[in-house]
Amino acid sequence: MKKLLALFSVVLALLALVTYAVAEETSLWPAYDGESGRWGYIREDGVWGIAPQYAQAQRFVNGYAIVKVDGAEGIIDETGRYVIPPEYAIWEGTIGVDGREGNGVFVMERDGRCGWFDTQSGFISGLMWQYVESWDDSPYVLAGINRDLSTFVHRATGERLLPWQDMFSYGFREGVAVVSLGDEETVLVALDGSVTRLPEGIDAPYGEVADGMLLVTDENGLYGYVGLDGQIAIKPQYTEASDFNSGYAVVNDGLLIDREGHVIAEGVLSVCGPWADGGVAVELPGWCWAALNADGTERFRIPVEAYPYAKGVLTRPPLAEGGPWWVGYWYGGVGIDFGLMTAEGEWLVDADDNDACLCLDNEGFSGDPMGWQGTGYGGGYVDAYGNEVFPAQWYYAEHFDGALARVWFDEDWTAAGYINRDGEMVYQWTEVQE
Repeated sequence: MKKLLALFSVVLALLALVTYAVAEETSLWPAYDGESGRWGYIREDGVWGIAPQYAQAQRFVNGYAIVKVDGAEGIIDETGRYVIPPEYAIWEGTIGVDGREGNGVFVMERDGRCGWFDTQSGFISGLMWQYVESWDDSPYVLAGINRDLSTFVHRATGERLLPWQDMFSYGFREGVAVVSLGDEETVLVALDGSVTRLPEGIDAPYGEVADGMLLVTDENGLYGYVGLDGQIAIKPQYTEASDFNSGYAVVNDGLLIDREGHVIAEGVLSVCGPWADGGVAVELPGWCWAALNADGTERFRIPVEAYPYAKGVLTRPPLAEGGPWWVGYWYGGVGIDFGLMTAEGEWLVDADDNDACLCLDNEGFSGDPMGWQGTGYGGGYVDAYGNEVFPAQWYYAEHFDGALARVWFDEDWTAAGYINRDGEMVYQWTEVQE
């Protein structure tokens, strides 16, 4: 328990990222043409907006999409014009937890050299680096001339934030990047390029800010926390500790502490996420989880014996004001099954109900104004309150992306189509596998 940071804690930390910009709503959707065996893009009415001509076609992000022709990728705009010719290997730099909305950086590679295309500004960097990494929604990517010299580079201008140096970082979180320098010194870098050194004798072995705090160790190997200003917020004193999450962290043998280091509860395994009225959801021994008030008193607890393969619990605030809370069971490597619950702990949609399971998988929370979520494995739609919008009738249902949503008809993932917000099928196909 040296660091209680399971994958589901990472997921919640990622969900808390500050978004650099919201992706523009698309007006074209990738679709397959059975006659030509090629991909193109349909409009909202199901008519081709860009004729089928690609071996593969990805979704549009801020007006640009990655397409594949003759074994190589390029980038087109919504007129079908190439802004980057199909001569590269191209991928979205960051998919993120949402799944539909990455950070808008397309990383390009050819002959061992990398660059990027920024969909928000239209900036093309050129293949100037050995590698480019982009994990977040900040204005910067991490680019390396080689494996020994790298720095943060502005995604829309190509300007360096810091001198080239031997450095390693997981990128910006909450406006701060934790950077390990080649001399084994760790510093905090702000978005304006200012550098703050950690206090004497303090190290940050895990390298990421979480919930406004950085988990650190002292010379004796004891854990404590540093704030975003680089100053000690909770002095090192714990033999075991986790990242902060929703204002709380677990230290030593199950002690739940707040941001001032006050112990508010005991016997806690991990923090699952926020709960109503400033409370917190926590995982407890004996296969159960509980919602606690801000003072640590227990509001309710839910057993998880019915979910023997679950490896963790996640909680998310309502998508609509006054709506129910989202509770997910993470099974490790196979997605997260979400249900909906009242603030008092009553299930509205049970997370184990496969006919109305709200699966995170590769799509996550769509942020759609209507709050519609693909139920996955049940193939229908519910709204932000758990009310059925369209009954389960497809093999799998993706989230709405603007006016349309893609649904799948078979477990081979070859038959699919798009429905509109009235539930009408506007276009469908069966892909021929080569």
